[in-house]
Amino acid sequence: MSLSCAFSAVIAVLTAVPLLLLPASSLAEAPAGESLPDGIEVPEKALCNVCALRGADHGDEDVVAWRYVDGELYTFCSEPCGEAFDGFPAAYIELPVPRPAPEAHVALLDGTDLALHDASGGLLLIDFWATWCKPCIQAIPELTEIQSDFAEQGLRVVGVSIDEKGADHVRKFVEKKKIPYAVAVDHGEAPAWAAFGIAAVPSAFLLDADGRIIAEWKGKSQPDEIRAAVEAELTRSAGS
Repeated sequence: MSLSCAFSAVIAVLTAVPLLLLPASSLAEAPAGESLPDGIEVPEKALCNVCALRGADHGDEDVVAWRYVDGELYTFCSEPCGEAFDGFPAAYIELPVPRPAPEAHVALLDGTDLALHDASGGLLLIDFWATWCKPCIQAIPELTEIQSDFAEQGLRVVGVSIDEKGADHVRKFVEKKKIPYAVAVDHGEAPAWAAFGIAAVPSAFLLDADGRIIAEWKGKSQPDEIRAAVEAELTRSAGS
């Protein structure tokens, strides 16, 4: 794993989308046979969508590469960032919410299989993390407090570790940090992080009682936003 909290995966592109990689000198014009919709222009400077997700937000930079996918323009500060998007576009494309959670299974530390797409009639907060990720570790007390505050109202928190060292390594870390909520280890052959479209940790997803993703935070930990989203959904469901 990288020393940073960003990680990338080389997998097959799951859907066919128009991908355009242009040299900086050609950014103002689309290549032959391609065109952007009226009113859409590639800016000279913009936020790199890949760097921002990986937690290395440098602010607006020269746009070296870009993609136009499903009505959205994605800009990049370098060709490697554009290539990272090509390798795993699902991690960077903004998807609508609410939406059904993808089918994914992980193994709890006791070996029990857990279906992440099954909220079992309550709220489920899935936190993808790693023992080597400092922001992930810093979020543990806040996630613990969120579960404690809302457990009686039906919230479950599950931390899904992407560590490659296995369950024993994660179990020792959990015991050392005294993590009270459920912790699972991602599968290697069909990883949940790929199903959920994650390219960086920490990343979190809030699922409602119907197993739909109603809020998500990719590549960052936002405890205040998570708490607000949980409170809003509990209020909504109580009034329905």
